[in-house]
Amino acid sequence: MTFNELPFSVYDCFTEDHFGGNVGVIVWNAESLNEMQMQKIAKEFNAPVTGYVVRNEKNVISARFFMPTSEIAMCGHVTIGLFTDLSADQLNHSKKYILNVPSGKIYVDVIKNQNNIPTVMFSLDIPSPIELNPDLIELSKALKINIDDINHSIPIEAYDSGLKHLFVNLINEEKVHSLSPDFGDLKIISNKLGIQTIACFAFKSFNSSTNLRIRDFCPSLGVNETPASGTTNGALIAYLFKNNLIQKASQKIFANQGSEIGRPSKIISEIIVNDGLITNLKIGGTALLSYFGSVKYP
Repeated sequence: MTFNELPFSVYDCFTEDHFGGNVGVIVWNAESLNEMQMQKIAKEFNAPVTGYVVRNEKNVISARFFMPTSEIAMCGHVTIGLFTDLSADQLNHSKKYILNVPSGKIYVDVIKNQNNIPTVMFSLDIPSPIELNPDLIELSKALKINIDDINHSIPIEAYDSGLKHLFVNLINEEKVHSLSPDFGDLKIISNKLGIQTIACFAFKSFNSSTNLRIRDFCPSLGVNETPASGTTNGALIAYLFKNNLIQKASQKIFANQGSEIGRPSKIISEIIVNDGLITNLKIGGTALLSYFGSVKYP
């Protein structure tokens, strides 16, 4: 049997530490692959998400993203890895790209610091709220917390950023850190509400609205907890803004995620605000190369 080969790179994404963040695979020159082949290769890698670059012309990139069991329209952490890899030989301090994915056109900025380390920021459509009515007692039971551990002054709401995310504000960072949910019950709640993730968060200190800790539980997607999630953090910013938990001004928000499962991550969210509305939302961070090689396929 004759085999073809394609180059791939594996990155730890949304992190400044090796073996942190979320693992993302990038397969290059994948325009000859069909959907079935992409799915089989993604299952073989068994990473959270494998991205396939199907077009690479100057500043325009087209890609598709596959979890081990299905295709998804967009993946934030693989986008960080993809453009970190692409910019390895970039001489300019900053460069702009367009990324075409099944969910639409995404604008990407790559900015290198004085040590030649790139930070990748990509645009997101402003996430929209979803009308839901979660059962607070059922939710607190699934999270294995007391109902008073939830900040009742802030509503529990869901937002759509490609995936649908439910947000629960806990009273302090320690409550977030100590969570040990019943993932079977969380999956039942997620499926009943038609959402994909349940994210619990708290601000890192009483007087700080620019640094927070978040944990994102995704049992309905086959992953109990993800160490870094760009679309979740994008949706979280829309939630925070709407509920006056951050200033109604242009700013950056830094989220810490993943340390509880041994993969510390840092996600940067940046908003531009005009006339009291978010007019531009970007998500980003850094990634580190883990390993690379070639994948064979018949």
